[in-house]
Amino acid sequence: MSSVLVRAHAKINLDLRVLGVRPDGFHELRTVFQAIALHDVVECELREGPFAIACDTAGVPLDHSNLVWRAAEALWRSLRRAGPVRDVVVRLDKRIPVQAGLGGGSSNAAATLLALTRLWKVPVRPAQITDVAAALGADVPFFLSGGTALGLGRGDEVYPLADLPRHWIVLLVPGFGVSSADAYAWYDGERDVARGLSAREPQHVPGPWPSRAAQMINDLEAPIARHHPEIDQMRTALRRAGALAAAMSGSGSTCFGLFQKRRDAEAATERLAGSGWRALLTESLGRGEYARRSRPIVRRAAASSPRATGRRAAGRRVAR
Repeated sequence: MSSVLVRAHAKINLDLRVLGVRPDGFHELRTVFQAIALHDVVECELREGPFAIACDTAGVPLDHSNLVWRAAEALWRSLRRAGPVRDVVVRLDKRIPVQAGLGGGSSNAAATLLALTRLWKVPVRPAQITDVAAALGADVPFFLSGGTALGLGRGDEVYPLADLPRHWIVLLVPGFGVSSADAYAWYDGERDVARGLSAREPQHVPGPWPSRAAQMINDLEAPIARHHPEIDQMRTALRRAGALAAAMSGSGSTCFGLFQKRRDAEAATERLAGSGWRALLTESLGRGEYARRSRPIVRRAAASSPRATGRRAAGRRVAR
């Protein structure tokens, strides 16, 4: 084989509660993850030389600060290989907005682990991959299985829940991003405001769903909205456009609305497209569908000539 492709799906948070600060300095969380169809494409390709990341999307780091780089290094070390990781280039086709609370970086890291395991043809136990993923970041383990899941600890302790029945989801992406560091710093600085979320009415997640884990409350939403009032404006716009429930995802800046019927979600997307925000239509994915769509795809050497590889690389930024 010459390369392995994996779809790296995004997520939303159907609920996110901050329970306090842990001894290690991270925040103790209780969240409900939901995988969605929106995805990046991660391709790991064998190529002699230093490890490299290639991507033509502005703002995506191509060095060690990218979780993809750290994922490759962590897997390399877990396999007890000497020296720095090498002889691979990872190509990122980015479709998930960055700093949007949709888990794009963590999803890319998980996809990289799955792709490299296949590319390097090494027997790796699922528990070993999960341990590597947990060491990389809070959301990374979730993206190994997807569906609907409860996240505890830093969000890295993942427990499957009954899958949310299929819902159509409208994402509103503003013209600004929010870093996780800023989000939690604002929360820590305005905890009284954050606790004021309890005065907000919990939202009912529509449809027959046995879990009561999610009430569409996000403890980070109020502090972030104090700095970016558009958060509340987007939530209101989604409800007015017919969403049965709406909230901010993760640490922002994306807000999402849930719809049971595709035609209603399509109408809302069209209505909101001219609002000054980017409106995206997607859908929820259960664990079975997530596994099917995220299955690694092997590309054989015969299908990837040097000329074809050169065409794919044209126009991309590459860092080594």
